Amino acid sequence: MANQAPKPQETAPHRTEHKMTVKQYMIAVLVLDVLERDIASIGNSALKMAHVYVESLRRAQDEAHADLSRIRAQFRRTGIKVLDEERQSHGIRVQYVVQGYEHSFYLLRGLLRTEVTSLLKRYLHLPVSVESGH
Repeated sequence: MANQAPKPQETAPHRTEHKMTVKQYMIAVLVLDVLERDIASIGNSALKMAHVYVESLRRAQDEAHADLSRIRAQFRRTGIKVLDEERQSHGIRVQYVVQGYEHSFYLLRGLLRTEVTSLLKRYLHLPVSVESGH
């Protein structure tokens, strides 16, 4: 028994699910930014039924806030903390720490647009198609 090899760490310093959780967080934050901007734009528009559109966007915003709350709870459970997010011309650089280990990655603008569009469609209960329609 005394000659057994030491067990590997229970939690690796960097795991793919941590990175995916941080990515989900960033996408949710961006969706909330888009929704807030669009709600303000529509609210200030001359549309006759602007309140209907704003109500729909507010419901999507509520769903996005609920998802963000779940992600933050997962951050607390797993020891993840986002240190910095730097918005650059071609994307966003994210720095985060997991259980004392610092990590970073870069999300390209094209990927972000696709992910934000997909999540926004989900919140608006629209079909998510493969083609990108603007």
